[in-house]
Amino acid sequence: EWIGHPILDLIHDKPRAPEIVDGPPRIGIFPGSRRQELLSLLDPMRDAAAEIHRVRPDARFVICAANSLARDIIQDKIAGWTVPVEVRY
Repeated sequence: EWIGHPILDLIHDKPRAPEIVDGPPRIGIFPGSRRQELLSLLDPMRDAAAEIHRVRPDARFVICAANSLARDIIQDKIAGWTVPVEVRY
């Protein structure tokens, strides 16, 4: 039985997402916004994306850049990636 709570009611009453989504998987990559985060996280994230892509060649990746510094670092770091990746600002 649901016991209401003002904040949790907002979540509880939302319809569930569909279990199956048509089309290839689109995977978000969120490496952070600070220079050190970007430099330390993008290489392991590249490796993870490559492994996912090996298993699911149809997977597509989207990296979200939080600011212009992040965008510049991301653009530089992904130049050698072998997986399809789109950068969103």
